[in-house]
Amino acid sequence: MGDWRFCQKPILRHLFLTLTFILILANAAHADDASGTTSPNATQITDSNGTAWTLDGNGNSYENGNADGGSQIALLLFYKGNVYAQTTDLNWWENTGTGWLSVGGDPRGGGLRPSGGVAPPAGMHWQTTFDDEFTQDSTIRTDLWNGYPWLNLPGDPRGDCTSCGETITVDSGGTLTTSDGTWSFGEPLYYCGSEILLNGQRAGFSCAILLLAYNGQLYAQTQNSDGTTLWTQWDATNGGHNDNDFTGVSLDPTDGLVFNPLVGGIVSTGSADLHYTKFSQRFGYWEWRMKLPHDFSGEGDGLHPTIWLWPIGLDFAPPCGADHTGEIDVTESVIGPNNQDHTFFTVHDSCDGSGDTGFRYPGQGVANLATSFHTYGFYWYNDGTPQGSVQPYFDGVPQGSPVTINFSTAWQNGAYVLMAMDPCAPAFNDGVTCDSNTDHTNNPWSVQYMRVWQAVPN
Repeated sequence: MGDWRFCQKPILRHLFLTLTFILILANAAHADDASGTTSPNATQITDSNGTAWTLDGNGNSYENGNADGGSQIALLLFYKGNVYAQTTDLNWWENTGTGWLSVGGDPRGGGLRPSGGVAPPAGMHWQTTFDDEFTQDSTIRTDLWNGYPWLNLPGDPRGDCTSCGETITVDSGGTLTTSDGTWSFGEPLYYCGSEILLNGQRAGFSCAILLLAYNGQLYAQTQNSDGTTLWTQWDATNGGHNDNDFTGVSLDPTDGLVFNPLVGGIVSTGSADLHYTKFSQRFGYWEWRMKLPHDFSGEGDGLHPTIWLWPIGLDFAPPCGADHTGEIDVTESVIGPNNQDHTFFTVHDSCDGSGDTGFRYPGQGVANLATSFHTYGFYWYNDGTPQGSVQPYFDGVPQGSPVTINFSTAWQNGAYVLMAMDPCAPAFNDGVTCDSNTDHTNNPWSVQYMRVWQAVPN
């Protein structure tokens, strides 16, 4: 029988090499599992060396609790063994161990991704379906956007001469004539007011109660439930439909799409008329980067920036019902001194308001929405319910809880986006109405981009 000591060293050496190889594979597998982890979606990132990477609320990065010089970071990413950062100006950087090196773009490839690393459902990845970088546009893209024929006004166009011009009301009936043709009121809308007809065809919808022909122009007066009076002006430049009329909005290489606080402006990717729908989608993730009007000393009072999603084809004609109602306010603010740090999210999912759900976001004191740009997201989950559930995001962080759409079935064909700025809204959502202090000249609402993604199988 041989001496076991002669084979002991080779056996131990083999066992040692085997265990070492197993540990190497385990570490590689751990690193591969962690690849793609992002923060603030995760509270921290642990790289293959065991270093813990974190972000504070101001966008500064830390390694094992020690500041490493990274700042203004919106997203940390661990990918294929390296740590990357996307800064608030949308540029990408790689940590080299001694500092941050600028890189050409998202190292994961595949185009744009939601801010904050918002994750798609398991087994799926994001596919970009819409992208308009307003800061890079020289003109508003008519392949993506519709204008709107009714311009918001800060007051009665007649000034003090309130008896000037010719008028008709919903109750009086009758017609008015301008160079555009013959105007009248049509069928009542369940939302409010009645159809406005030009030569017998619908010329938009609003809550108007009075039409005014004055100095060759046509104006509509709206009265809200609180008695506040609003005025709009018909501005026909495209054969009466005005899908290319963008009065009230302009482009800036820094601020992007700028909404004039004097006449507001409206743009949309769709319409009650399906022929003019240029982009719509059912389920996915929408994102905007924007800055709201400021209100340091009353100069923003009553300005009303909003982003709405409406079901495709919804025209608010009666009767109201599950197949003919629905609106989602991704963000809606009536600017005032008490709401510079928050906006409101509302799901209108009923005919009488009883099934509506809404809340303010982000949390109190998290950010000033008027002094810097922030990202606002909207996640429409395909959660197995008939119309899914929806939730807002702020700077990549989910707000509140998902809201299930329970009543309206009109969303089954998808939704289009409408962005609008009213220069003088009634007081709601913690805001105040406009007055003589409101600055209608130098206090715009600015949107740098709108991006949309859809989840597709891997």
